Amino acid sequence: MSQLLLNKMKNLAGVSALLVAFFFVSTLDAKAQSVSRAATGNPYGLIAQKLGVVTCNPGTATNVQGGLAALQAQTEALKPIIADGNAPILTVVKYEYYQMILSDVQTYSVAVEFASLTDLPRAAKLVGNESITNQQLAGLYNGVKTLFGMCQ
Repeated sequence: MSQLLLNKMKNLAGVSALLVAFFFVSTLDAKAQSVSRAATGNPYGLIAQKLGVVTCNPGTATNVQGGLAALQAQTEALKPIIADGNAPILTVVKYEYYQMILSDVQTYSVAVEFASLTDLPRAAKLVGNESITNQQLAGLYNGVKTLFGMCQ
């Protein structure tokens, strides 16, 4: 008789453990569904934080066409300087940075608020010189922000 009672208690304990596990998993699933995965603001905040600059939310650029025209004019002016091979490294980074922004915004329809941040470390890496400081990169970014009228 006690063996029968012991077996029933083991079965009850197993079912109870299964119910507790099910409850725990369903609670975790419900919490995961309540977390919003939509990016609010500019998701490239880590780059901005590293450079010490303020990010701009998408849609805050008030002069996109004017900014693109200004970047195009500046890249044309930088071409002969770059072509002679003796340009300062920051000038080369600036040229590559502007070219990348133009390509991303015009060809791939990337928001200028995103391209201006993501292309900055890419341009510095492409040139391959670690002597460029974060302060110099921040200056390039802030100049582009002004050209496009971002965060105003």
